[in-house]
Amino acid sequence: MNVILIHNFILKLFSQTWHSSYGKEIAGNLTWKMWKIFEEETRIINAPEKILDLLEKISNQTKKKVMSSIAVKSKGSILFIKLDDVAYFKAGDKYVSLFLKNGEEKITEQTITQLNEELPESFFQVHRSTIINTNFVEQVQPYFNSRYSILMNDFYKTKIISGRSYQTEIKRWMGFWRLRWLSNAF
Repeated sequence: MNVILIHNFILKLFSQTWHSSYGKEIAGNLTWKMWKIFEEETRIINAPEKILDLLEKISNQTKKKVMSSIAVKSKGSILFIKLDDVAYFKAGDKYVSLFLKNGEEKITEQTITQLNEELPESFFQVHRSTIINTNFVEQVQPYFNSRYSILMNDFYKTKIISGRSYQTEIKRWMGFWRLRWLSNAF
């Protein structure tokens, strides 16, 4: 077996569960470790067992817990807000606000980067300072300069303008969104 076949097998195996850059890094490390097993192992018969053990260890270490609520401070206490009620997150100067479907605004101590890593798949970063809940997207329209205008179905019908660097990811998401919508329509 050569390294490329091992690497491709690992990428296919884990591509659905990891974000792309993280998955590629882990797959690269895993490929290197597996190749070392093949180099070190004198009997090829024992190599598959070691590979399966290694795959099991790595998959157990990388299982992602799905966040279902977020903690925010409010009047000296901590509230837990269900993510189903959050329309979008917006970063300000020194804080991140979350906007609820009923129009309320709360402040969280987490950064946009932390949220982007921890939020479930229904949340999608469309700008360096904005993460949207795709379940609240009502309409997406092309905007100038390779950006999009995203109309949210929240209390204020908020319009969010995407960043140019997120164009490819948004197009990919819209492709999946259309397929999901079509499958639900019939």
